[in-house]
Amino acid sequence: MPARSVNEINITNFVDTGLTTPMARYTFTLEIKWIDDQGVAHTHGPQTYTFPNDLVAMPLDVRKAFAEEMITATVRVTLGIDTWEMYS
Repeated sequence: MPARSVNEINITNFVDTGLTTPMARYTFTLEIKWIDDQGVAHTHGPQTYTFPNDLVAMPLDVRKAFAEEMITATVRVTLGIDTWEMYS
């Protein structure tokens, strides 16, 4: 029987084991256009990035926060609360 709700999820002892897991690598081109507070237009890129390799530049605490979101999503799907389509 699938769960209806989750009251609490605790993720503790988040430790870098130094091990890696094979994962598909992707490349993509990113271009960001924005306007600053003075109304001046700026552009970053287009620049090619590689996923997940370029995540190494992300601070560990930020990677941890995103990892916890993925873990929570996996638990919710496993319990039958959500489906993967909800995350598409």
